[in-house]
Amino acid sequence: MALIHRTLPFLLLFAAATACSSKKSGTAAKDPYATEAEFCTLWAKAACNKTVVGQCSGGGTDTAACVDAQSAFCLSALPANYTSDGDNAKACVEAVKKAYSDAKLTAAEVLVVRNFAAPCNVLSNGPSGEGETCSQRSDCDTLSGYDCIIRPGETQGSCQIPVMASGGDPCSDANVVCPDTHYCDGNNCLTRAAVGASCGADKPCAQDLQCLGLSGTETCQTKAGNSESCTDSSGCQSGLCSIAQGASSGICVNDLPLGPTEPLCNDLR
Repeated sequence: MALIHRTLPFLLLFAAATACSSKKSGTAAKDPYATEAEFCTLWAKAACNKTVVGQCSGGGTDTAACVDAQSAFCLSALPANYTSDGDNAKACVEAVKKAYSDAKLTAAEVLVVRNFAAPCNVLSNGPSGEGETCSQRSDCDTLSGYDCIIRPGETQGSCQIPVMASGGDPCSDANVVCPDTHYCDGNNCLTRAAVGASCGADKPCAQDLQCLGLSGTETCQTKAGNSESCTDSSGCQSGLCSIAQGASSGICVNDLPLGPTEPLCNDLR
């Protein structure tokens, strides 16, 4: 009996060691978001819930057709140099699922599901290194925190890890970015132009204003409020212009309920 008691702990330790060794020698779990096709399939499944399909199709139930169409959209719009580390892609898909959960989209949600805004802006491992030229975010290694910093009025910038400045602070260093209320003129963070002030590509208006007028004489003007006429979302204070399929203009709204005449539904049914 004493022999059994002395032997049992060694057997348990051996079994545990064997199990650990087996786990170490086994292959690592596969990232379900590893390829563009795999990521976009999961993106599409997150978007195509029964409510979305029903609203977009006018009562239909074919979620499979929606998944095919939305996956095709995802593949066509996915930023270049797609790379997944698992967590970043998962966070993006979860954000897409949340955005479509109530079958209507806010301005912020539209930016996520159509323009790959945060958290869907960390999906690229571009070829440009720190300080190298870029024209878009996906040219840089977003997984490591790099972004393409482009000054107002310019079309190219460089890959940098952004450092946020305050209003009035210097911004001449390539990695410094100004707050949303300001812009960098190449030297300092200046306040964005107010209502009636001149504006242009190198002198942007405050965020709730738009730059309108003939070339060289543009001024900052107030954006349209809810229920006022609009031709695109950039002209609305809410950031959303609801335009029915085939129409040339619409009205500014706080959110976009999905429906058969909503253009966003074209690849959601």
